[in-house]
Amino acid sequence: MRKRFGQPPQLCVGVAQVGEVVGPGEVVRFSLTLLCGLSLVYSLVLVLGTVAFWATRVENLLAIFWSFLDAGRFPVDVYPGWLRVTLSTVVPIGVAVTVPAQAIAGRLDALGLVLMLVGSALTFVFASWFWRVGVRNYTGASA
Repeated sequence: MRKRFGQPPQLCVGVAQVGEVVGPGEVVRFSLTLLCGLSLVYSLVLVLGTVAFWATRVENLLAIFWSFLDAGRFPVDVYPGWLRVTLSTVVPIGVAVTVPAQAIAGRLDALGLVLMLVGSALTFVFASWFWRVGVRNYTGASA
């Protein structure tokens, strides 16, 4: 479907439909948590890509990742307990989606914001370290 000029972004439409006033604090928290969410997803993809140094068949891992990414289109609160825990810890797609939504709605407290910032930074540091380990131990496709 083609987007027409002048059509408001879906985020603006969603915020307008909620009917709450969005202040500058919510916008800042939303922007920060959105960047953290993107960092979490990037880190997860980087770790999965690094696994390709040791595993020859990573298509199944990527298929599982895309399935979790599809599940992450919705807030984790709509899923049963076991899937909510999986989407929030093992595969942090749920956190990357739910926390920015909480921030724009004004339901994210200071502790949640700090946990999101620290958690995404630690995840990024781990993924970068894991990538460097993979590159260092890579022997080449012809070896």
